[in-house]
Amino acid sequence: MKPEYFALVVGSGFSGSLLAWILQKQGKDTLLIDQSTHPRFAIGESSTPTADFLIRHLAERWGLRELAPLASFGPWQSHYPDLVCGKKRGFAYYSHTAGNSFTDDDLHANSLLVAASSDDARSDTHWLRSDVDHWLFRQAVNSGTTGLEGTSIRNATFDPVASKWQCTLANGDDPETPIQFRWLIDATGGSPGLRDWTGVRPNSDWMRTRTGAIFGHFRGVEDFAIQTPSYQEDLQNLFCGDDSAQHHVLEKGWLWALRFCNGVTSLGFVLPEGCWPTSLTAEERTTSWRTLVARYPSIERMLCSSEIVAPKSGLGFMRRLSRCNSSAMGKGWISLPNAYGFVDPLHSSGIAHSLSGVARIAEAFGGDERCTLNLLNAYAEDVHEELVWIDTFVALCYQGLPSFNNFVALASYYFVSAIGFEQDVALDPVHWPRGYMLAKDGSLRSQAEAMFKRVSENKSDSKELVETIQRSIAPWNRVGLLDPRQRNRLAHTVAPKRIF
Repeated sequence: MKPEYFALVVGSGFSGSLLAWILQKQGKDTLLIDQSTHPRFAIGESSTPTADFLIRHLAERWGLRELAPLASFGPWQSHYPDLVCGKKRGFAYYSHTAGNSFTDDDLHANSLLVAASSDDARSDTHWLRSDVDHWLFRQAVNSGTTGLEGTSIRNATFDPVASKWQCTLANGDDPETPIQFRWLIDATGGSPGLRDWTGVRPNSDWMRTRTGAIFGHFRGVEDFAIQTPSYQEDLQNLFCGDDSAQHHVLEKGWLWALRFCNGVTSLGFVLPEGCWPTSLTAEERTTSWRTLVARYPSIERMLCSSEIVAPKSGLGFMRRLSRCNSSAMGKGWISLPNAYGFVDPLHSSGIAHSLSGVARIAEAFGGDERCTLNLLNAYAEDVHEELVWIDTFVALCYQGLPSFNNFVALASYYFVSAIGFEQDVALDPVHWPRGYMLAKDGSLRSQAEAMFKRVSENKSDSKELVETIQRSIAPWNRVGLLDPRQRNRLAHTVAPKRIF
């Protein structure tokens, strides 16, 4: 280990490792540390076309040839067959009511399928994070990054005159190690571990999305799509609903199901935080899980032979998922998006948002040093507005429940944002005039805010509400969202994707 580095990246999840890899490729000595060790269980596993475009861009922009195959399912499988992922052809939503098996009609009133890719080769992916995070950590180290696991900051101070950090690291029983570096990069996710050094504090009271989750990885999960009346039709015209980010929509929340190619499925019930106790013992988590599963016959059939395989300690539980810090930047430090804040797993926005932060911070450090601070300041301001916008369109969907009809209609604000941003990134992967997920489009955000107010005051399920939303999104709707002729089935929506 050297006595001085350009940057200390704290957190070796996929975004921290990827940024460290890029900084090292830029010729900047980088130290990457993590208090845990690889491989380790993590959720936040479903990518999107936005993530794929950003991976492709980062691979080409910074010469990360090894990264490029991860931009789509086909190349990933052919180049890295032992790096576990899952096929994600799009999004699938199925409506469930307690005590009743799943049913649907010819108009698909109880389901929604949105295809993101045109074929399996160009498909998005689910990431088995224990594999992918570990792989990216190794790529960073192989590039010359100094990587230390089981390591944390013992103390750190920033010298504003020298523009350097003086820091002491602690690694197990080894003596404390002093180092210097210019930039502290927070890639810790939701950990509060850097607050003592950066001075940031929690700032989550403004967030409208307030959900918690109970989750794990399971084997023996049965296919669900084959239970649906439209299985053969969907298979022929669109995609199999099991090859998707599968959302089982309930009266107050939903269950995610993400299938990996190794026979493991990631599952998690997401409900408003008020539905959960403050804490749950391991036994209580199992009881809560079984109680939830038993309420919904079709979900119970899907999980009748399943058994948990991770985490090793049993089901994971977080009473509240949404969080935000008071700042994303300060003197000598910067946070990646997931370290600054997170909203909810609904619609799978987390991986792409983290990658967007990697892209922008890499540009700030990779160009003219005279522009670095301005670029990082702009990023820090933008990432807050992005989190506010994500919170808005996610909270809208929860406001629509228990009506599945309203939920689907309100999800359109997410889809027009994602599709619009994908088109922008496809045209120019560096400059985003409308912002990440169109967060700088004031007109779209005003429409969503007005709809949030309306639905909060009146949750009634009506054709008139859907028609109002359809008019609201019309300037951004290029794929026929809410067109009744589509019958809740949308074909290929994303800008064309190249295959590696």
